[in-house]
Amino acid sequence: MKIQYSIASSVFILVLFVFLSGCLGQPTCNKPYILVGTDCCLDSNNNSICDNDETQIGQHNQTEEQNLSQQQVQNQTAQQNISAQQNQSVQQNQTTQNQTAQNQTTENQTQETGNTTLETTSVCGDGSCDASESSSCCSDCGCAAGQTCVNNSCSAFQGFKQIPQIDFKLIQFCGDGVCNNNENSSTCCDDCGCSGKFTCYNNTCLSKIPFTQMYTLNLSSYDVKLSSDSVAEGTRPKISEFYVAWHDYISAKPHIMLYNLKTSKVVQLSNATSEYGPDIFAKRLVWEDGRRPTGAENIDIYYYDIPNGVEGILTTRIGYKHSPKIDGDTIVWSEQASSGENLYMFNLVSKQETKLLSGANIIGYDVWGNNIAWSMFTCNTNPCTYNIYVYNTVTKKSQKILDTQSPLDYSLRIYGNKTVYIVGSGTNTQVNVYDLNTKLTTQITSGAGQKVDAVLYNNTVVWADKRNGNWDIYSYDLVQKAEKALVTETHDQKYPDIYGNKIVYLDARNNRNIYMYVKMD
Repeated sequence: MKIQYSIASSVFILVLFVFLSGCLGQPTCNKPYILVGTDCCLDSNNNSICDNDETQIGQHNQTEEQNLSQQQVQNQTAQQNISAQQNQSVQQNQTTQNQTAQNQTTENQTQETGNTTLETTSVCGDGSCDASESSSCCSDCGCAAGQTCVNNSCSAFQGFKQIPQIDFKLIQFCGDGVCNNNENSSTCCDDCGCSGKFTCYNNTCLSKIPFTQMYTLNLSSYDVKLSSDSVAEGTRPKISEFYVAWHDYISAKPHIMLYNLKTSKVVQLSNATSEYGPDIFAKRLVWEDGRRPTGAENIDIYYYDIPNGVEGILTTRIGYKHSPKIDGDTIVWSEQASSGENLYMFNLVSKQETKLLSGANIIGYDVWGNNIAWSMFTCNTNPCTYNIYVYNTVTKKSQKILDTQSPLDYSLRIYGNKTVYIVGSGTNTQVNVYDLNTKLTTQITSGAGQKVDAVLYNNTVVWADKRNGNWDIYSYDLVQKAEKALVTETHDQKYPDIYGNKIVYLDARNNRNIYMYVKMD
């Protein structure tokens, strides 16, 4: 019992000691002070918060407000900077757009003709149709269908007129196959034959042809003389399905001559003066004509519908127009400009003229179907650059098919999907054929000797060749890939043209004549 009492007394004393110790360590705070932890603090507004703490909270809130204001100022400054940057970017973009527009305007004011770049300054007559000229400068912008530009004014196309048949003059000559009243066996045995046992050789009746002069007729081909002797030097005969055309001087004036392949008759087209450089398609004829008195150097392009006897001038614009080409309803010609030459196209259906090139250095051109080919050069660099383009009259787009620094011959022909041209200079010239479908070029000659006047029909290429020391006529079969010498007579044969199996050319024998070579194989 004593032990249990002693333990209980000890526990009571310990608890009492702890309680008294806690009470003795906690101070007593009198108003307006309040107890906070073990300390007393002033609470003058009786809100149970020490006044000292309220001051710190206020300072903290003030600091946060100041920081917030500073952040707002920074945000406002940043926003101003962003706005300034955006404005600067917009201004830069606007400046770039304006510069781009200026560059585009400058680019639009630069007309690219093939590989020739011509700077224009919006001047009427410079060959570039600018926006400000669309209705005031037909010299650059052309005219509507059925109108033509004359003295920078669009006027109704004058149309074609009927010409009296009396203007046609039948040309009679020795070799036309008809023994005329002024011919006999002595003067023209080629037409009138010889009497008895005499034989006509070189237009002379001989009783016996010397063995050295005898020849065997090649039944695979033969030559036909189409003209009288001494035709004009440089005349280039042209052939179609029905006619052969060339120009010749009669009474010292050039006239267009027509040989009818069916009747074998030659006629002088008209009595008008200064007609030369013809081209022919079927029964349609075009040529250079200087009959119109203008008081200035002027050559016009005339068109003639042979069976209907209808003739017309394509444009009355003053200027030197030359080398017309015709195929179907399209006529193309070149016209001298203040610098270089312009290339024009005329459609016989719409009666509309279109300028294709302005101020270009044109070498040659041709037309077939919807395609017009031209060759040209530029000398902005040394050496000069030579190009060939093909323009489609339907899509109104052109493609470059040749870019070279080797000179080009003036001859250029297009037929179907093929274009033939001659590249090189001097005795090192070669004939090439470009295929518009395959985009491939084939060189069909390789030997020495100058080659000129390449022409094309279907798969046959014909040209004049000087490999033998004088000009001869050669051909190449694109299918058989075979070359053939056609006419190698000792005199010069030049300026060939081809239609079907017939090839016409100028022959220097008998003091220049028009001959036709007929292939029978």
